[in-house]
Amino acid sequence: MAIDKLLRYSDLKAAGVVNNRVTLARLIKSQGFPPGKLLGPNTRAWPENEIDRWLASRPTVRAPDTTPRERRFTAAATKAKVGTVKIKRQRRAR
Repeated sequence: MAIDKLLRYSDLKAAGVVNNRVTLARLIKSQGFPPGKLLGPNTRAWPENEIDRWLASRPTVRAPDTTPRERRFTAAATKAKVGTVKIKRQRRAR
């Protein structure tokens, strides 16, 4: 039986798997990232083979946007109009 190498958070960050702890928590919660194993009260590690399996399961190419061109630009224009509403500040009475 081979012993798997355990990776700590700093190893995941150095390998470019995660950028910060918030991203790591989000990946664990919603994208099937392995939760790892607690080695102590504040120490978590991930077996290297689990990380390799998760990385292999990820898509390597972004899926093309199949939305017709007219709808994409119409939606973008609508979002731009909604986002540019400015609120006037009221002056305080002295």
